Amino acid sequence: MTAFVITPLGRIEADAIRDEIGSGQRAARLVTLEEPGAPCRSCLQAAAAGGRMWLLSYQPFRGESFYAVPSPIYLHADSCTPYECADELPALVRTGERAVRSYDAGHDLVDGLVASGAEIETAIEKLLADDLVEYLHVYSATAGCYTCRVDR
Repeated sequence: MTAFVITPLGRIEADAIRDEIGSGQRAARLVTLEEPGAPCRSCLQAAAAGGRMWLLSYQPFRGESFYAVPSPIYLHADSCTPYECADELPALVRTGERAVRSYDAGHDLVDGLVASGAEIETAIEKLLADDLVEYLHVYSATAGCYTCRVDR
């Protein structure tokens, strides 16, 4: 088994995004959910009915890349505890079809797979087995929303 770490939006980054929204520096829409859903990209939990979430555009790349494309994400309106669990996929990642894309140290695309359910972990392990791969991005294969980063 290949060791990996799920890397969500950290507390500092998520709170900075909330501050940017609050000061008008970042566009976002506040959504109050009528039913459970809208998974937060920091705690990687689906919001409860009545939950308040920011819907915004997010750029997940940490460097320059021709593959860098902003992606829609949800973020709890109030600060939450970021997901922290090595070698374990949160339930959110196992739901629906996910596009898992691998990138090298120069942020160039190496490979990609589409998987669902338990197959997602297999896809992650297969992509991380390539020595060229530095990290992965996981997206919703249907809506195109960025889900999380996977690091070695």
